[in-house]
Amino acid sequence: MQSPAAVYLQELRIAIREQLKSPTHLFPIVPPRFASAIELVLEAAGKCFLDFRVIQAVYHKRHYYTCSRRDPIHYNEHISTISRLFQWKAQYPGPNNPNLLPTAKLPCHAVQLHPDKREYEVLITRVGEMKHLFVTVTYLAWCNAKRNLDHLIASAFVWLPQSEELMIRSWWEGFLRQIPPWEDMLESIQLPEWEVVIGDLESKITEVVDLEGEWERLC
Repeated sequence: MQSPAAVYLQELRIAIREQLKSPTHLFPIVPPRFASAIELVLEAAGKCFLDFRVIQAVYHKRHYYTCSRRDPIHYNEHISTISRLFQWKAQYPGPNNPNLLPTAKLPCHAVQLHPDKREYEVLITRVGEMKHLFVTVTYLAWCNAKRNLDHLIASAFVWLPQSEELMIRSWWEGFLRQIPPWEDMLESIQLPEWEVVIGDLESKITEVVDLEGEWERLC
């Protein structure tokens, strides 16, 4: 059975392939060097999308990386608690009624956190390495592939009839509109300090957990 991470990557690859569809209508009419350049561009862009989404997913799941895996029981308790805290909603639609119904808060005994600052510091280092690899390898490959195709298209009038030149230019301009500003987006991914992440969890506990009911039970 595949792990959730493996399933996520597989689904992500499929989604990216769907988004960056190969322009099969161009291949019969362009010279081989154009076709090869287009394939390289598609491959490089797809790798950028994939690697960036992985970094983004790790960033959004940062609260799950606040516990060591050394103790499997503690680790499972911790990530289960994180899931329950962040999936809790104040109101849910009823089964036979579209109106929102109030949701009971989580009991105190459901909160079993085992925070480990060192584990989170490992994550900060890991994400820094992933970002560096993205810029120096993945993004650089995209820039090189893009530059190569830009140069070919700039001289397309020499190699292609005007109608076919316009077709490839039209596809290329539309394709580039799908490409996000990866450098700026990558810069925006900055993992907060440990104290901020723990503060997030404390705020969630205050919002989601029935602390008042627990106090009444103890009294």
